[in-house]
Amino acid sequence: MASRTVAEQFARLDEFTSILAAAELNAANDWEISFTADISANYQRWRGDMYLSDTQLEKLERIANH
Repeated sequence: MASRTVAEQFARLDEFTSILAAAELNAANDWEISFTADISANYQRWRGDMYLSDTQLEKLERIANH
């Protein structure tokens, strides 16, 4: 389960930003709010060069799809 960059995982960065935005809106508890805020802060800093593990992406997608 190696980490890959967001650019490696998504053909278009707007696909990732849509998932992130949905996760931020749907975060339902303190942990989810903190997790999505941390991912968002890292993405703002690193954009497509941000590393994201498969597990982090799975959790983000789960929050986004609440």
